[in-house]
Amino acid sequence: MLKDINRKIYFAIGDARESAAVVTMFMEADGASLVQLALNKWMTTVQTLDQEKTFPDNLVNGLLKNLMQIKKWTLNLITTNLDK
Repeated sequence: MLKDINRKIYFAIGDARESAAVVTMFMEADGASLVQLALNKWMTTVQTLDQEKTFPDNLVNGLLKNLMQIKKWTLNLITTNLDK
C-alpha cells in the first residue's frame, strides 16, 4: 500500500476509519478517540499531497508506526472482549 499513489492511500485510511466508526466495541473503547484522531491526521496529511504521486518515503515510517500502534490496540481490545 505504501508504494501506491496518494489517492489510494487516502481512501484506504478513510475506509479503515469509517469501518471502525460503525463498530460499537471500537468506538466505546478507551483510546478510540485517539485512534480516530491519528487516522484523521493521516488523511489530512495525504490529502495535501499530489494525489497522483506515490506516497513520500519520508512519511512512511510515521504512518507505519501509527498503523502498528492501532493494530496493537485493536488486537488487545479484541482479546480483552473475547476473554469476557
